Amino acid sequence: MSGWAWGPRFLVPLLPLWFLPIAFSFPAWHPRKRVVLWRAAIGVSILLQLPGILVSDNQFHQLKEDL
Repeated sequence: MSGWAWGPRFLVPLLPLWFLPIAFSFPAWHPRKRVVLWRAAIGVSILLQLPGILVSDNQFHQLKEDL
């Protein structure tokens, strides 16, 4: 049986870095707005990672094979 992985797990942690150009494209923004943007980006990346962490892939495949 070949390996099975949940989504692009190595790309999701880079999500906040993808928002980095947005933070610097608005230099007139108050620094507090940039902090809010950073926190939002980090929050979104954490929320996207949670399903991959919480789902037990091995149990799903074991139940599938048993049926």
